[in-house]
Amino acid sequence: MKSKTITGVELVRRILFTGFAVIVGYLLIHSVFSTCYIGGIEYITDPGTGAVGVNTEHTFFVKDGYLLHLCVFLVCSILLCYRKKFSFVRWGRKGNIALLVLLALGMVYIVLSGGYYPKYDQRTVMELAAALREGDGSSFEVGGYLFKYPHQMGTVLYFQILSAVFGNLNYIAFELVNILFILGTYVLLVKIGGEIWREKEENTGRGILLVCLLFWPYLFYAFYLYGTVTGLFFALLSFYMMLLYEKRLGLIQLLLGGVAMAVAVVIKTNYLIFLIAEVLYLVLSGCCAVKKDRKKILALVIFIAALFGFLALSKAGINSYTRYVNGKEKVEGIPMATYIAMGLQDGKSAPGWYNGYNNTVYEENGFDAEKTLEAAKEEIRKIISGYPQNLSASISFFVKKIASQWNNPTFQSLWLLEEREGRDGLLWLMEGKGRVIYIFLVNLFQTWILAGAFLYSILEMKKGGLKETLLALTFMGGFGFHLFWEAKAMYTIPFFLLLIPLCVRGYGKWGEYLAGKRETLRADGAASPAGKRIIRRAAVILAVIVVICGVSNMDAFAKLFARNDDTEVFNVYTQEIVKQYEVDGE
Repeated sequence: MKSKTITGVELVRRILFTGFAVIVGYLLIHSVFSTCYIGGIEYITDPGTGAVGVNTEHTFFVKDGYLLHLCVFLVCSILLCYRKKFSFVRWGRKGNIALLVLLALGMVYIVLSGGYYPKYDQRTVMELAAALREGDGSSFEVGGYLFKYPHQMGTVLYFQILSAVFGNLNYIAFELVNILFILGTYVLLVKIGGEIWREKEENTGRGILLVCLLFWPYLFYAFYLYGTVTGLFFALLSFYMMLLYEKRLGLIQLLLGGVAMAVAVVIKTNYLIFLIAEVLYLVLSGCCAVKKDRKKILALVIFIAALFGFLALSKAGINSYTRYVNGKEKVEGIPMATYIAMGLQDGKSAPGWYNGYNNTVYEENGFDAEKTLEAAKEEIRKIISGYPQNLSASISFFVKKIASQWNNPTFQSLWLLEEREGRDGLLWLMEGKGRVIYIFLVNLFQTWILAGAFLYSILEMKKGGLKETLLALTFMGGFGFHLFWEAKAMYTIPFFLLLIPLCVRGYGKWGEYLAGKRETLRADGAASPAGKRIIRRAAVILAVIVVICGVSNMDAFAKLFARNDDTEVFNVYTQEIVKQYEVDGE
């Protein structure tokens, strides 16, 4: 029997799926055996005087209960194996709409109960939008916010548009607009899933909406007035238009796809990762065109040209607007290389997190962008050259940096609400036992999503089509980028959301696999050759799980896969929060 020849594109697809499986598998091990949380901790601000400050964005690396995660997965697998007996009531489009309405009501309740005024950069960006509308361009003066961060001009312009509609500083209205974009994001995830797997929003679509409903951290991003929510919506809209364009080659899809991605990148430059993933996918799609279909290849090249063309136009427009409002030439700002240098340094919150390096080096070099760029490059070279001499410390640095970003099940959703001016309607969640319950549930759910995405990567590695690489490729791009960039858990949530369709599909395939093996055992018996193969595979899987659990208490395992440096400290921190809440409640 002749072996099947693997084409170059198919080889690339399998390599991508293998890389995706490795990354998600690594994150899954992290999530099963440890977890990370953001909280407050005291630290010495001045060694000379012993003055103490509080870092409210400190990352705790905490040991997790792997048996609980395994039990959740086992129960889920049993339900999937007997899914016909435990099937849920099916619903149509009205049911999907009802789910979206439920999501909307939940987020409206969150926004109105909190009523929180933005903090930090969110606050600054919103207030700058109002100031520019009033003719105040002082932020462009030397040392001003937009002088240092001109890449935020797209976000500022977005809030100027919202301010023109709803009024300056109308943050409640802006947060309600965020709700619409979050709902739109969920709809687009369903639509994209339908295009990838050629389904009409039924089984997979219902599953995606249900998981979105249960993925609570992103619901709290309605408070996050920083362009992340809006940018993700437009980036996914571009993905969806691109998938439709592949089928129809329509002008509307071409224009909407190009404009949507340009808007996403202008509002938030991190969505360049989505743009690059989209271009790589289009290149692969062109390479595997049937009989080198020139018409299709030309159409895909036109779409790529549209992506870069609209982005160039939007960037030129932003630069022209910037020159208009500040009356000067283009503002250079802090070079992006400083964020990479900072991402390779220790931070007081966690490795690679913000430590003020970008601002400091810019000021030290007299706000000269070229000198600052050279200084940042030299810092990067210095750090990288030290890796071979400090290999153990370097590995530990990246393990903790990865965990602090990707293994935080709240994705800083509670941190978004803390230390903000507003009402007390969400204190039950931010303090006391409500906080503990929330963290417990989202921790389990994060592991469940990673497990589903890992199952998908394993079960579909040899069977899936090219379209199925789109979301995985984008996720891998986000993982690689944030390995070196300034770290935050809130930066990774757009990429984690891409796992939801893959997770739902993964559990669907896992259920089919388990049901098929169950039917084989029932029909042929455990003593049959097929039955013995199933039992051997199950024994191997069980043995691997037992071995991993057995070595999980070893220091080497913890250093590489499951950092738990702060378990005791975090337990004390949690107890103090609950006690304080009970005292205040009395």
